[in-house]
Amino acid sequence: MSYLHGQPVVLSPATTYPDFFQTGLDQPRKLALPANVHPQKVRGNFWRYVDYDGDGKTDLIVGADDWTDYGWDNAYDASGKWTHGPLRGFVYLLHNSGTNEQPVYESPVKIQAGDQPLEPSAGHRPTSRTSRAAANSTSSAASFSTASLTSRTSAPAPHRSTRPAAA
Repeated sequence: MSYLHGQPVVLSPATTYPDFFQTGLDQPRKLALPANVHPQKVRGNFWRYVDYDGDGKTDLIVGADDWTDYGWDNAYDASGKWTHGPLRGFVYLLHNSGTNEQPVYESPVKIQAGDQPLEPSAGHRPTSRTSRAAANSTSSAASFSTASLTSRTSAPAPHRSTRPAAA
Protein backbone atom coordinates (compact mmCIF):
# COMPACT_ATOMS: atom_id res chain seq x y z
CA MET A 1 0.00 0.00 0.00
CA SER A 2 1.17 3.50 -0.81
CA TYR A 3 0.03 6.79 0.64
CA LEU A 4 -0.70 9.83 -1.53
CA HIS A 5 -1.47 13.05 0.34
CA GLY A 6 -2.10 10.97 3.47
CA GLN A 7 -4.58 8.67 1.73
CA PRO A 8 -3.92 4.96 1.11
CA VAL A 9 -3.63 3.85 -2.52
CA VAL A 10 -3.41 0.22 -3.63
CA LEU A 11 -1.22 -0.76 -6.60
CA SER A 12 -0.57 -3.94 -8.53
CA PRO A 13 1.76 -4.21 -11.55
CA ALA A 14 1.06 -1.23 -13.86
CA THR A 15 -2.34 -0.75 -12.22
CA THR A 16 -3.69 1.51 -9.51
CA TYR A 17 -6.94 1.20 -7.57
CA PRO A 18 -7.59 4.79 -6.47
CA ASP A 19 -10.96 4.01 -4.84
CA PHE A 20 -9.95 0.65 -3.37
CA PHE A 21 -11.76 1.14 -0.07
CA GLN A 22 -15.00 1.88 -1.93
CA THR A 23 -14.74 -0.44 -4.94
CA GLY A 24 -12.04 -2.99 -4.09
CA LEU A 25 -10.38 -4.31 -7.24
CA ASP A 26 -13.45 -3.67 -9.44
CA GLN A 27 -12.30 -0.32 -10.87
CA PRO A 28 -8.62 -0.59 -11.82
CA ARG A 29 -6.86 2.24 -13.62
CA LYS A 30 -4.09 1.02 -15.90
CA LEU A 31 -0.83 2.93 -15.96
CA ALA A 32 0.83 3.37 -19.36
CA LEU A 33 3.72 1.14 -18.29
CA PRO A 34 4.74 -2.49 -18.78
CA ALA A 35 3.58 -4.78 -15.96
CA ASN A 36 7.09 -6.24 -15.64
CA VAL A 37 9.91 -3.66 -15.63
CA HIS A 38 12.59 -6.32 -15.03
CA PRO A 39 14.12 -7.98 -18.13
CA GLN A 40 13.64 -11.52 -16.73
CA LYS A 41 10.62 -13.49 -15.58
CA VAL A 42 9.71 -12.39 -12.05
CA ARG A 43 8.07 -14.17 -9.17
CA GLY A 44 7.22 -11.07 -7.12
CA ASN A 45 6.38 -7.69 -8.64
CA PHE A 46 5.72 -4.99 -6.02
CA TRP A 47 4.73 -1.43 -6.97
CA ARG A 48 4.72 1.61 -4.66
CA TYR A 49 4.23 5.34 -5.05
CA VAL A 50 6.95 7.44 -3.40
CA ASP A 51 8.58 10.83 -3.84
CA TYR A 52 12.04 9.32 -4.34
CA ASP A 53 14.03 12.50 -4.84
CA GLY A 54 12.01 14.94 -2.73
CA ASP A 55 10.90 17.11 -5.67
CA GLY A 56 7.22 16.95 -4.68
CA LYS A 57 6.28 14.69 -7.61
CA THR A 58 5.09 11.14 -7.09
CA ASP A 59 7.51 8.60 -8.58
CA LEU A 60 7.16 4.83 -8.69
CA ILE A 61 9.47 2.24 -7.24
CA VAL A 62 9.10 -1.41 -8.20
CA GLY A 63 10.53 -4.43 -6.43
CA ALA A 64 11.18 -7.43 -8.69
CA ASP A 65 11.99 -10.91 -7.38
CA ASP A 66 14.20 -12.63 -9.95
CA TRP A 67 14.41 -16.40 -9.48
CA THR A 68 16.32 -17.01 -12.75
CA ASP A 69 19.43 -18.29 -10.92
CA TYR A 70 17.39 -20.03 -8.24
CA GLY A 71 15.23 -22.04 -10.61
CA TRP A 72 11.70 -23.17 -10.03
CA ASP A 73 11.97 -26.94 -9.43
CA ASN A 74 14.54 -29.68 -8.81
CA ALA A 75 17.06 -27.40 -7.09
CA TYR A 76 18.67 -30.28 -5.14
CA ASP A 77 20.57 -33.20 -6.62
CA ALA A 78 20.04 -36.82 -5.48
CA SER A 79 22.46 -36.36 -2.55
CA GLY A 80 20.61 -33.28 -1.29
CA LYS A 81 23.20 -30.76 -2.51
CA TRP A 82 21.87 -27.37 -3.64
CA THR A 83 22.59 -26.95 -7.36
CA HIS A 84 21.02 -23.59 -8.18
CA GLY A 85 21.78 -19.94 -7.47
CA PRO A 86 20.27 -17.52 -4.95
CA LEU A 87 16.93 -15.79 -4.81
CA ARG A 88 17.54 -12.27 -6.08
CA GLY A 89 15.59 -9.06 -5.80
CA PHE A 90 16.03 -5.69 -7.47
CA VAL A 91 14.44 -2.27 -6.96
CA TYR A 92 13.65 0.00 -9.89
CA LEU A 93 12.87 3.72 -9.98
CA LEU A 94 10.42 5.14 -12.50
CA HIS A 95 11.00 8.89 -12.10
CA ASN A 96 8.02 11.17 -12.73
CA SER A 97 9.17 13.90 -15.13
CA GLY A 98 5.60 15.20 -15.53
CA THR A 99 3.34 16.49 -12.78
CA ASN A 100 1.29 14.76 -10.10
CA GLU A 101 -1.84 15.58 -12.11
CA GLN A 102 -0.35 14.27 -15.37
CA PRO A 103 2.56 11.98 -14.47
CA VAL A 104 5.10 10.97 -17.10
CA TYR A 105 7.11 8.03 -15.83
CA GLU A 106 10.59 7.64 -17.30
CA SER A 107 12.07 4.27 -18.22
CA PRO A 108 12.81 2.10 -15.19
CA VAL A 109 16.32 2.33 -13.74
CA LYS A 110 17.77 -0.10 -11.18
CA ILE A 111 18.47 1.67 -7.92
CA GLN A 112 22.18 1.46 -7.13
CA ALA A 113 23.93 0.94 -3.80
CA GLY A 114 27.36 2.33 -4.51
CA ASP A 115 28.32 0.96 -7.92
CA GLN A 116 26.20 -2.20 -7.63
CA PRO A 117 22.46 -2.74 -8.08
CA LEU A 118 20.61 -2.68 -4.78
CA GLU A 119 19.66 -6.29 -4.02
CA PRO A 120 17.40 -6.60 -0.99
CA SER A 121 16.45 -10.15 -0.14
CA ALA A 122 13.82 -11.44 -2.56
CA GLY A 123 10.27 -10.95 -1.33
CA HIS A 124 10.85 -7.54 0.26
CA ARG A 125 8.66 -4.78 -1.04
CA PRO A 126 10.15 -1.40 -1.99
CA THR A 127 9.35 1.61 0.16
CA SER A 128 10.56 5.11 0.76
CA ARG A 129 13.03 3.67 3.27
CA THR A 130 14.40 1.44 0.50
CA SER A 131 15.28 4.56 -1.46
CA ARG A 132 16.96 6.12 1.58
CA ALA A 133 18.95 2.93 2.20
CA ALA A 134 20.12 2.93 -1.42
CA ALA A 135 21.28 6.50 -1.12
CA ASN A 136 23.17 5.80 2.11
CA SER A 137 24.69 2.43 1.26
CA THR A 138 27.85 1.55 -0.60
CA SER A 139 27.42 -2.20 -0.18
CA SER A 140 26.03 -4.37 -2.96
CA ALA A 141 23.08 -5.60 -0.92
CA ALA A 142 20.91 -4.44 1.93
CA SER A 143 18.43 -6.15 4.22
CA PHE A 144 15.03 -4.73 5.04
CA SER A 145 12.33 -5.69 7.49
CA THR A 146 9.01 -5.55 5.63
CA ALA A 147 7.04 -5.52 8.87
CA SER A 148 7.95 -1.91 9.66
CA LEU A 149 8.19 -0.34 6.21
CA THR A 150 5.74 2.10 4.65
CA SER A 151 5.88 4.29 1.58
CA ARG A 152 4.65 7.83 1.99
CA THR A 153 5.08 10.65 -0.46
CA SER A 154 5.58 12.99 2.48
CA ALA A 155 8.88 11.28 3.39
CA PRO A 156 11.91 13.57 3.35
CA ALA A 157 14.33 13.41 0.47
CA PRO A 158 16.90 10.66 0.82
CA HIS A 159 20.20 11.68 2.39
CA ARG A 160 22.95 11.22 -0.20
CA SER A 161 26.24 10.15 1.28
CA THR A 162 29.32 8.21 0.25
CA ARG A 163 29.92 6.72 3.66
CA PRO A 164 28.95 3.06 4.22
CA ALA A 165 25.71 2.27 6.00
CA ALA A 166 26.00 1.04 9.56
CA ALA A 167 26.10 -2.74 9.86
